[in-house]
Amino acid sequence: MYRKVIKTLLIMLGILSAYPSFAQDPMRPPNWVAGSRNENNNNASTLNLQQILISKNRKIAIINEKVVIEGDKIDGAKVINISDKWVKVVRAGRTITLRITPTTKEYSREK
Repeated sequence: MYRKVIKTLLIMLGILSAYPSFAQDPMRPPNWVAGSRNENNNNASTLNLQQILISKNRKIAIINEKVVIEGDKIDGAKVINISDKWVKVVRAGRTITLRITPTTKEYSREK
């Protein structure tokens, strides 16, 4: 009787190990959800406002390491307005306000 139970358990274990979904993390979303999310992320890259330069004659912003002025397009977004604290862009019909991202680099100065 004991041998039959052991054989049955081993057979069941072998069958269950053939299905990788049983070993998958239960908190992980299904593959079809993860696939659609990755496609959306590739199409819409993030816009990082790095610097704003304003003088009497011109307004310039640096977004994703590229120099832009009002009316320019960058990564599928059109620059609408440049202010001293923010830049407004329109992407896919949505108006987005970009603010300068803080840097985490620290520099040591010699005294």
